Amino acid sequence: MEKETKKIIQSYEEDSINFLELFSILWKEKIKIIFVTSLFAIFSVFYALSLSNIYKSEAILTLSNNSGSDFSKLAQSYSSLGNLAGLSLQNLNPEGDRLNEAVERIQSLDFFEEFILKNDLYVKLLAVRSWDQDEDKLIINTNLYNTDKDEWLDDSKFSVNGKPSIQTAHRNFLEKLNISINNKTGFLEIDFVHVSPNVAKEILDLLIYEINEKTRSEEKLLAEKTIVLLEEELKNAQLQEIRFGISSLIQNQFEKMTFARASPNYLFKILSKPTSPELKFQPRRSVICIVITFLGGVLISFYVLVIHFFKNTEKNNS
Repeated sequence: MEKETKKIIQSYEEDSINFLELFSILWKEKIKIIFVTSLFAIFSVFYALSLSNIYKSEAILTLSNNSGSDFSKLAQSYSSLGNLAGLSLQNLNPEGDRLNEAVERIQSLDFFEEFILKNDLYVKLLAVRSWDQDEDKLIINTNLYNTDKDEWLDDSKFSVNGKPSIQTAHRNFLEKLNISINNKTGFLEIDFVHVSPNVAKEILDLLIYEINEKTRSEEKLLAEKTIVLLEEELKNAQLQEIRFGISSLIQNQFEKMTFARASPNYLFKILSKPTSPELKFQPRRSVICIVITFLGGVLISFYVLVIHFFKNTEKNNS
């Protein structure tokens, strides 16, 4: 028992000696450590101040109560009648999981390509360096885009005649866009970040408008085609029950078309609209300064210790 106690005390004393030795080495080089750490601190301040403010605009959406869901229920009710008439009503249901489908569509390359070209957003998404708050003016990165000549100057791997490729633009877009479905409420939460709060709001406004318009136009066209198909089936139907079921489906599609014409928010209803935020989202300059300064202190301390033990090793070997 006494031997074990002595070993513990001896180990503790050795650890204390090692700690004191390390502290002594660092203390001898305190001027160097303070100097290098100060350089890192000064650099961190200049670096943090060089970063442009990033603003985040947010919106909360929910699915609109359109007639599509009614059509789905009605189609299921008359599915047996439709099968008797040789008409597969399941294929006429365009709903599915509308929320997840909408999210995937917003994030898709096809939708983005149409979206960015239609609204002429290439420069605002890819070539803006910073934002002049006093003049509410976008500062363009002249290494990427020449505003006087309306000419792209990008020399990256996938650029085409100096202009970033659509896939490059899409990747950049997705990095700034965040979409999530709140598990508690089922609402869609969407936000977009940009160096300009006004552009962040503009992008979200356009995004919500375009996904509503695209869905509305597609389902309006689908309803028109469905009516033509159902009217053809109605002509050939003999049983009164089948004719009644098909007539109900036709009526439902007319209601859907009417709703599509009248409602601008066809897919999504806006619960909380996008705004131009007053406060920046990033960067957290104080945190950046603390982390870089701490990293500088750790690195120079480690360097001092390594050099000290390296010199001692050489002396012992010689």
